[in-house]
Amino acid sequence: MATFKDLFIEDDKIKLPIGVEIDGTTYDTVTISEITGYAEEAMGSKAIGNNWGKMITALLKATIVSVEGYTGDLLRFIKGLSIGERDILFLAVRYVTYGNVIEGESKCRNCGKEVNYTIDLDELELQHEGARSVTRTFELPSGLKIRKPDGTVKVLRKGTIRNATGDDQEHTYSLLEKNPALWKTAMLQRIVVDIEGEEFTTIHSKSLSKKDRDYLMVLGNEYEQAPDSDTLVCPHCGEVTEVPVLNPGFFR
Repeated sequence: MATFKDLFIEDDKIKLPIGVEIDGTTYDTVTISEITGYAEEAMGSKAIGNNWGKMITALLKATIVSVEGYTGDLLRFIKGLSIGERDILFLAVRYVTYGNVIEGESKCRNCGKEVNYTIDLDELELQHEGARSVTRTFELPSGLKIRKPDGTVKVLRKGTIRNATGDDQEHTYSLLEKNPALWKTAMLQRIVVDIEGEEFTTIHSKSLSKKDRDYLMVLGNEYEQAPDSDTLVCPHCGEVTEVPVLNPGFFR
């Protein structure tokens, strides 16, 4: 299994598994810098608030030195990245700023005691290896039931979905804290390309069964490379506890 460290081709240069296709050309090699005061200020802007998507965009805009072969609008590249590859670059910036070791404290969910933990990014295993496609086909477990004018019901199952991007993340994140179901509806309406040749609408998104909605949400983020969390065993009670890998507090 490939590790996070394997993505680095130089100390400050990383080759992404997918990258971004812009005007027919794929750009996947990024040179980054450590975080600076400019980046810290940008991440803490009032305009960003608690929007994780906007915070990642601000961080990457301030720390991406160059994208190999690309001379266009940097924001277009950053917002076009899949959410998973934005996470990779988030960790990469953390890596070049502080090194491979993440140390922190977490409260055990079983005994409630504080547990010290250490994550070695050099050994962090990626969830998927190799390049993956931006879009993929799907077949819904239950299917979208559409009632026709004559009263009969048509069940739509097959369609196309694309990777959720930074632009999707920015536009929907504010809904996540208010109502996760609304966030899911909005995200699916954006990332489902079509269902059996028909445009996928908000009504379609709301009409799907929860099973189908959950299936599509997983599929839209299927190729996230960096895990959101790691696990440790509580030394006090033996409970297995999850600790965050992606955390804005790593830069504070």
